[in-house]
Amino acid sequence: MEIACPRSADRPNRVHDGPRRPSAANPFPAVGPTGCRGRLGGDRRRRRPPGVPLRVGHRRPGGGRALGSTPVSSDASTAPAQVDSSSAIVTLTGDPLSTAASTRPPRGKKIDFSSSAVKAERARLSALRNDFKTWLRANAPAASVVKEYDTALNAVVVQLNGTALATLRGAPQVTDAQHERLYAPSDANDPDLA
Repeated sequence: MEIACPRSADRPNRVHDGPRRPSAANPFPAVGPTGCRGRLGGDRRRRRPPGVPLRVGHRRPGGGRALGSTPVSSDASTAPAQVDSSSAIVTLTGDPLSTAASTRPPRGKKIDFSSSAVKAERARLSALRNDFKTWLRANAPAASVVKEYDTALNAVVVQLNGTALATLRGAPQVTDAQHERLYAPSDANDPDLA
């Protein structure tokens, strides 16, 4: 079925029967059953004229806000950090595998965990962590190590169980001790995160 295009009133026999091509002025042309945006076919959505901004606060049918309706900052996807005072991240002396001189990979490469240098450095860092665990059992018996890191960070996570951070900072192997911070994605504009 061919339908005359209402835009070609001066040429009544002209028919649009194929899709229109994108152009610089209209990169997303409407394509309908007849390829025409006229009354009898095509894309019936109302178009916003070029240069007219979206209304601030305009709600979309899905319940979300229209693009540009609220300012977006780089921190919009995370809520403020909550401090977990029941556990701490304790940074130990010694460089992690990713930055140690003997194990640091070349730029753009990964750490080779099968190499003898990496295995030796991991064993050395493990011995340091074991020394810290021995110190912890002697000086803060209520606290316990629950996680260990050596690739990007030479650290352990300690469940405090009432032990003060100052006690942990007093260990000879410790360079820093901080309460853990919890981050959770929360973006009211994204229905997947809300």
